Amino acid sequence: MNEAARAVLWDKDGTLVDSADLHYETWRGATRSVLGFDMSREQFDDLFGADNVEILRILTGELPSDDLLARVDAAKEGTFREQARRHLKMMDGALELIEALTADGWRLAIATSAPCENMQLTLSIFGLHNRFQATACRDEVARGKPDPALFLLAAERLGVDAGRCVVIEDSIAGVEAARAAGMACIGLTSTHAASKLHAATRVIHSLRELRPLDFDRLIG
Repeated sequence: MNEAARAVLWDKDGTLVDSADLHYETWRGATRSVLGFDMSREQFDDLFGADNVEILRILTGELPSDDLLARVDAAKEGTFREQARRHLKMMDGALELIEALTADGWRLAIATSAPCENMQLTLSIFGLHNRFQATACRDEVARGKPDPALFLLAAERLGVDAGRCVVIEDSIAGVEAARAAGMACIGLTSTHAASKLHAATRVIHSLRELRPLDFDRLIG
């Protein structure tokens, strides 16, 4: 492990790409067809950033069976990917920040609660494969956020110590996971009010507020 290396770990949905509305519409369709009710926007916002297992556990009050997970996946993820190919957008300022961090020598990774297929589609849509040196997705760990496993896996793949990593997150579960991993965390208010991201090391309202020097300050 290179002790001098520094890394920024990006969450994907709501942080790297502006996908909340697409996810809400496809989740609402899945809960309607599989569970028999419409997920409200308030429910969705509270759960956005958690993995499907955790979302279904909260919605149904019990750990979902493999059959239920498969039916929700069939109802939601295919529709999401179809819509994403036509409507997905990058978050304002994301590409410019990626370029600035790369030029300043930071290693970059994505650590997302999304399925690997969704992550690969995002990289393909925006031509980002060469921008990130590592990725970690929900399919590759035993537990999703707020467990720190995703961030620790991404840091391991980059060869960077957790204390030299800064996470960019928009979800409450993601902020909790970053702090549990021993990493500094920047909370982006694209999904939640600043008050709900109080556990983050720093809270911002736009990626355009950030410069590479801000990340250096967070790892001291």
